Amino acid sequence: MSLLVGEALSFFGALADSVAGVEPEQTGRVRMMCATLGRLLELPGAQLRVLDAAAVLRNAGIFATAVDYERPASGARICEKFSGLPPGISDTVRWQCEFWDGMGYPDRLRAAEIPRTCRVLLAACRYAACTSEEQAHAVLTGQSGRMFAPDTTAAFLTWYYTRSAIATSSDLSDLEWIETVDAQNVLAVLRTELGARFRTRTAQNVRASDAWDVELAAVLYNLRQQAVPVLDRFETLRPVSRLLSEEDA
Repeated sequence: MSLLVGEALSFFGALADSVAGVEPEQTGRVRMMCATLGRLLELPGAQLRVLDAAAVLRNAGIFATAVDYERPASGARICEKFSGLPPGISDTVRWQCEFWDGMGYPDRLRAAEIPRTCRVLLAACRYAACTSEEQAHAVLTGQSGRMFAPDTTAAFLTWYYTRSAIATSSDLSDLEWIETVDAQNVLAVLRTELGARFRTRTAQNVRASDAWDVELAAVLYNLRQQAVPVLDRFETLRPVSRLLSEEDA
């Protein structure tokens, strides 16, 4: 089964967001601000597409670990398992929490060591988590030169004071990452990560006496409950729902 990458990987990203407790609208805000800041900073088209994909997959690490500090690196490793994705997506996911002053994680990069896509994604995520534009202004200006790169803050301020319609959620289609991706690959990655995290085989072998299997069964059950409404948002992916059924999980 081959599907548009925007559908299959957007489903994975949306499911990760759901598990992380992130509202669907927040990812739209992250994508919009990534595209806006990226264009203001004159990033080339290839970097804009990498940035857009990383914005969607930024929470991928939640399937591998419950520890916030470990999620960026885990998410990068997961992204490397998706067939056909450019390597820059994994790097951007890994370094999305690196701070300009070197106090971020997981690798304590600083200043120019941090790729520009990562600097933009960090600012866009903090923007999207704010409850108002004024709060976002206070956060990004207050941490400029510490958490955020000065040029990224300057780009945000350009947008903030002009509200230039450089990018909106309706004009992101030009950022489609690659042509196709195998939905089976996406679901296989999900299963592999959950299996590794809980040190078990598959949900078919759940036994009440095995604490690891019981915990995995609970996670898979909750995941299936969350997956149904997420799948409903992606019309061409609805056939994939059988891959998350009790029999196949």
